[in-house]
Amino acid sequence: MRAAISVLLISIFFISVSLYQLDTETTLLANERLKNAVNRAAHDASLQVDRAELSNGRIVFDRTAAAAAFRQTLAANLGLDENLNPKPGTMFSDKAQVEYMEFLDDSNGLTFPLLYENSVYNITKTVRGPAVVAVVSITKPVTSGLSSAWTMRKWAVYEYPGFGN
Repeated sequence: MRAAISVLLISIFFISVSLYQLDTETTLLANERLKNAVNRAAHDASLQVDRAELSNGRIVFDRTAAAAAFRQTLAANLGLDENLNPKPGTMFSDKAQVEYMEFLDDSNGLTFPLLYENSVYNITKTVRGPAVVAVVSITKPVTSGLSSAWTMRKWAVYEYPGFGN
């Protein structure tokens, strides 16, 4: 009887450790995927420039096209639909939120380089040219009953260094 209880307790311990390891690895993977997706989406958003302004040597983002490109790239990289809800069989189970998006370009009257600070999202970065700033959040995947759900938040600043006024 004592041996059976010992085997049971050791089994419970190893199952718990395995579930913890699974949760940790899943969280690391989700964190990496979210950061890469936000970086790629900010890049694609930054490509949406007003061609007339560009012909005058100014980088001015087409904000509507940039926001659409951002959402499309984010969705494609995270396995989400056009409303940023997860598709069946993908890693995430909750909707992604584009919490913040800002465009720093030649239409703002800014001079570069500048120290960009956003105290709400704890972003401080020297920006050397026109840039797209974005913040995205999504709930961390829950792998078991021992796993907890919390919000993962990542930001990206994609810039044109050396360009602009």
